[in-house]
Amino acid sequence: MTFQGDADGRTVVRLPDRFGYATDLWLNVTEVSVDGGRITPGDAKTLILDHAPSATLHLRYRVKTGVRGRRGLGVEAGPAEGAQGVSFLGETVIAYLEGRLDVPATVRLGAMPAGWTLASDLEAASDTTLREARESYLLAGPTVRIVERRLPDGSRLRVALRGDFDFGDDAVANNAARLVAYQRQYWRAPPGSFLITIDQVPVPDVMIWGGQGRGADSAALYASKAVWLSKFTEVLAHEITHAWLARALGGLPAGTDEPKGYWFSEGFADYLGYRSLVKSGVFSPADFGTALSGHAWPGPVSAERMTTDYWRDPELFNWPYFQGFNLALRWDERLRGSGKGALRDVLLAQAKHAAAGGSQTADALFPKVYAEVSGLDLSADIERYVTRGEPAQVPEAIARICDWLPTADPPRNGVVQLDMDGCVAAAFGPSI
Repeated sequence: MTFQGDADGRTVVRLPDRFGYATDLWLNVTEVSVDGGRITPGDAKTLILDHAPSATLHLRYRVKTGVRGRRGLGVEAGPAEGAQGVSFLGETVIAYLEGRLDVPATVRLGAMPAGWTLASDLEAASDTTLREARESYLLAGPTVRIVERRLPDGSRLRVALRGDFDFGDDAVANNAARLVAYQRQYWRAPPGSFLITIDQVPVPDVMIWGGQGRGADSAALYASKAVWLSKFTEVLAHEITHAWLARALGGLPAGTDEPKGYWFSEGFADYLGYRSLVKSGVFSPADFGTALSGHAWPGPVSAERMTTDYWRDPELFNWPYFQGFNLALRWDERLRGSGKGALRDVLLAQAKHAAAGGSQTADALFPKVYAEVSGLDLSADIERYVTRGEPAQVPEAIARICDWLPTADPPRNGVVQLDMDGCVAAAFGPSI
């Protein structure tokens, strides 16, 4: 890394530390040196560089793979390398300058070994920011293959896969193309290339899947061989949604407060993911019913507990997904029922607010924009369902036609409902 040091002669560099369940990623960093200054010992995950005011510094380090620290799964496990190639999330290998995440950055990728195929959003990141570089993913190796699709707006979708999956390459690429095209239309987004990477988790007899949205133009997913196409497509739709939500709407709270915003970033991504599946025609109404028959209704979890316990208590993992999904249903139905538009109108207005600048995070900005667009006040709901974390109820009009109880209980039948066309219409309305 080459950069200009701070004007006061001291620059603080933060090493990779944690991402999701993976922790102590700084343990992977070795052979650290700096030209143009000297390293003063800080804590284990911090480098303090002393130098002449505004000096040009060149920081070097290597990243080992598969060493100490708690690991996540799939793309979230930290950097990995071996005979089949290399993969990493930017946050797990790229250090950053304290207070300067949004400085311009230029990324250069070295040559790959002969016979390797590379897929990364960093390929198109010659001029970016340090934050965006850290929100990247790279997958490369001799068995990586790329399937391409042309989207209706003329832009290119690339789907890069490594591993042997029961779902076919073409089937998942076709679904991805329809989902990206729908989301572009929903968000009124301009054309642009989009990359999806899919890496295999080596547990062939167990269904495992997951992923990460990677900024505005990519998503990184993982799956085991046995995952069904329909199940994998659910997570695919969710992660594609993260190209817009929540970063383009104001981002998430910083540091340990980040899980407080997951009801919005993850729950609304579930809602919009399922919406995109149905509206794009990837899922039929019956497919939607099958997916939601296993949807668990959440118990109470306060915002305070989300902050302190989310990454320590696995039982909390799904709470923001289910709670936010129910809240999105609730608040969209309220808008449509009052003739004040739909949730899309609020989200598009919020994107404009966020683009204009400001300090409010997406979860805090949403109720403000909701009120501006509709004149409806969400403060009581926010206090009840977010701050105190009481289980959000599915709106009665939707619950009855979908055969869901209008409480925080599971569906009565636990099977696909008979009138799923009516259920989809009630849940998502007639608009895009």
